[in-house]
Amino acid sequence: MCTGIWGESAGSQVFHDPGDVTPLASLEHAVASGLGRPPCLVSFSGGRDSSLVLAVATSVARRERLPLPIPITLRFRDAPATYESDWQERLIRHLGLDDWLRLEFTGEHDLVGPVSSKVLFADGVGFPMNAHLHLPLAEEARGGTVLTGYGGDDVFHSWQWGRAFGALFRRVQPEPRDALRIAHLAAPWKLRRVKVRRRALRALGPWLRTHARAERLAALTSEARSMPRRWDRWLPWFARRRYLALARERYDVVGALGGAAISHPLLDPGFLGALARSGKTAGWLDRTHAMTSLFSEVLPEDFLRRSSKAYFDEALWGPASRRFIQGWDGSGVDSTLVDIEALRAIWQEAEPHASSAMLLQSAWLATEGKQPAPQPTAAPAT
Repeated sequence: MCTGIWGESAGSQVFHDPGDVTPLASLEHAVASGLGRPPCLVSFSGGRDSSLVLAVATSVARRERLPLPIPITLRFRDAPATYESDWQERLIRHLGLDDWLRLEFTGEHDLVGPVSSKVLFADGVGFPMNAHLHLPLAEEARGGTVLTGYGGDDVFHSWQWGRAFGALFRRVQPEPRDALRIAHLAAPWKLRRVKVRRRALRALGPWLRTHARAERLAALTSEARSMPRRWDRWLPWFARRRYLALARERYDVVGALGGAAISHPLLDPGFLGALARSGKTAGWLDRTHAMTSLFSEVLPEDFLRRSSKAYFDEALWGPASRRFIQGWDGSGVDSTLVDIEALRAIWQEAEPHASSAMLLQSAWLATEGKQPAPQPTAAPAT
């Protein structure tokens, strides 16, 4: 079972300041290496992040006379919440792309289905639990590159001080709650700690035993305490989070299994450095403000401002997971940390808690009785 995703990662460079370079120019540089290793496929769901990567890659390819990127989309016929066909088709027309791969599935990408099992048998349980969604993409790009929009949600949505700094710097029309936001921004840790703990408690899975909840709460609280509030300091801090390092490693494994490099331009060290420099102390009010300020040259405004997105839980918690849950005997999970019956109850809900997904994979892998094979050599990725 994957543990210890909190804290700071040591090792590879995850952030650097490229100097007086715009975020868009840095993002163009980040996608260029993938375009230089064709075929270059872009994991394209139609959301803001994948749309941005596809639009930038298309622009760079045309300017540099490189082979155009090929959008590739997974479609799950039994999971309506994943549908974004209208947004997808509109962007493909806007970019003038003729080649678009659409792969249709019905249950194969279940958390313990045939696609996921290839990764689980090769590398055990790891973070993120849904990295296997990119295995068919890597197989289609064999010998080349897959560009993803992974990390965009974290980069543009995780920083919580945008409105407070906006009010403090008089960038927005003030509202009554702004005084509280500014007070929270300026408050010492002892005063902020109460709110942080309350928020962390809501995020904890109800299946954890008391001492495990306490340990997890301590980890989350420590993480929050170390978090800078200024944008240009927060972003380097964010780039060093251990869960991002684990995600890169997992995607490298998936890419190696499929025979392609998997690259995440929105986590590129130079792009993050340019974002930090551009946002300075106060950053942007919110994700929409950031994207409309930075990327209006490459995406239509309604794409930059949209708030809806697809959700893939239906495709992950599919028939294979449900069958396993019904026959699960409680093995494969550490009962000193986990209340087995509480976990079983969560899994039997119509929409199980996403944070319990790796526990499901751990229990399934233990039941299968197979040990992870040696990790394949990962294809190089940006």
